[in-house]
Amino acid sequence: MKPCPEVVEFSKSEVKGPVLDIGCGNCRNLIPFLEKGERCFGLDFSEKMIEIARKFLKRRDFEARLKVGDMTELPFENDSMGTVISNSALHCLTKREDRLKALFEMKRVLKKNSMMLVSVWSPYHKKIFWKALLSLFTKNRLEVWVDWDYHGEKYSRSYYLYTKKKVREDMKFAGFSVEKVWLSKGNVWVLARR
Repeated sequence: MKPCPEVVEFSKSEVKGPVLDIGCGNCRNLIPFLEKGERCFGLDFSEKMIEIARKFLKRRDFEARLKVGDMTELPFENDSMGTVISNSALHCLTKREDRLKALFEMKRVLKKNSMMLVSVWSPYHKKIFWKALLSLFTKNRLEVWVDWDYHGEKYSRSYYLYTKKKVREDMKFAGFSVEKVWLSKGNVWVLARR
């Protein structure tokens, strides 16, 4: 798997290390930073994904410090990260208070004047567009349940869908300076500075 093009482009900018990927999955999005020699950390709530990430990085002769953890309680010191990335993780928290707590945690670990790149699903994501539209007529607007098939096992997860306006509001509420917000392939991407 290749890193997201948006992450690759971001890695060419004013990135400072260490780099933290929150919701790192298999760590594909750390590759462009590791190629630049940056010290990298990955955090995921799934122990299985951390195991997969270790193997993924080892096959490519890269190493990162990987941890199982919760994005609402990051196991890192204040002002310890030069860059934070998070691709398709924040929207997995369906309660706004949890999403805000995660954003405050990201701000806490990010060094002053450092950058963060975050992506979240939008209502325009092709996998869930019709569910998003129907959710507008329910009590939990823009919260959808998505069915997944993973190696023959069926799973169902709830996701909060962000609009560009709403993600900008939450970022500002958490104290970030929002530099850019854009849509790409059904995701809302945010470039923000602490």
